[in-house]
Amino acid sequence: MSKLKPPGYFIAVYEHGSISAASEVLFIAQPLLSKALHQLERALKL
Repeated sequence: MSKLKPPGYFIAVYEHGSISAASEVLFIAQPLLSKALHQLERALKL
């Protein structure tokens, strides 16, 4: 599993254009990536 933190996950989604594409590149499950991004949104109060 990747050692990136949620801000790094956000950047990967931006760079690859979708959560699905980023999850493949990061070698993590798409639901796990979605959950991490949701937690980042809550932390940033978005």
